[in-house]
Amino acid sequence: MAIRYGRGDVKQTTTGFRGPLMVQSLTSAKSKFLSLIPHTIMFNDYPLHFGGSITTDNLLSYSLPPTPPGGAFDVRFSDDTRYSKEGGSISIRGIDKLKVSYDIQNNEEWKLMIGNKEYTLKEKNDINKIEFNSLIRNINLIRSTTKTE
Repeated sequence: MAIRYGRGDVKQTTTGFRGPLMVQSLTSAKSKFLSLIPHTIMFNDYPLHFGGSITTDNLLSYSLPPTPPGGAFDVRFSDDTRYSKEGGSISIRGIDKLKVSYDIQNNEEWKLMIGNKEYTLKEKNDINKIEFNSLIRNINLIRSTTKTE
């Protein structure tokens, strides 16, 4: 692997460090890690991941700080993370219009419950014309089937 300037490979430091520097390729590690999480749902282009399995160590990288002050946009699972193995309750704040897109892998099927509406999630698609208002605070994501044939 060649180190290239301007591509995120080199970081500048002012600490005066003069020892050996180990550079690891993050591209292969990232793609290997993401392959363990088969599904993604995006709310106004902000991704949440679900299904599959990740290690406890990697789960920490999906944790989120406390919810931001009122009015700020925020999407998260109820346990303050961007990942959930089994789906669950999703909290959305700070929006008037909701755009949802998703990518479901492995022939699985999930249900998205928004208010009293139910949407079936299969494969890769967008959900248009979602009625959403500020009174709806939580959305539920539920595994419908493990595999569809």
